[in-house]
Amino acid sequence: KEPVRSIHLEALPSRTRLVEAETYDAALIRLSMRDQNGNVLPFFQGSVRLQTDGPIRIIGPELTALRGGLGGTIIRTLGMEGRARLTITAEGAEPLCMDFMVEAFNHGKGAM
Repeated sequence: KEPVRSIHLEALPSRTRLVEAETYDAALIRLSMRDQNGNVLPFFQGSVRLQTDGPIRIIGPELTALRGGLGGTIIRTLGMEGRARLTITAEGAEPLCMDFMVEAFNHGKGAM
């Protein structure tokens, strides 16, 4: 054990390949704030800002709080295909970027 010297965001997606067919597809992203040793910061109550680029959007608010150092968000597809990115920022931590690949079927781009 040692004092917290630095903090960083971690994000774990349920998957990074999304496939839209009859309806939109979605992925859950679990968020945590951790110290230099990888420990969750249970007293961290700060907020994180979520920003998307490409054929995805956030279900819910773009600014959300971590409670006990933990939180999450859900992203969904928009009926288009291509590469997408989720950028997560929080005060005191480096920004974190996650890349996704979106495939769309039954939208003139292919067949299932």
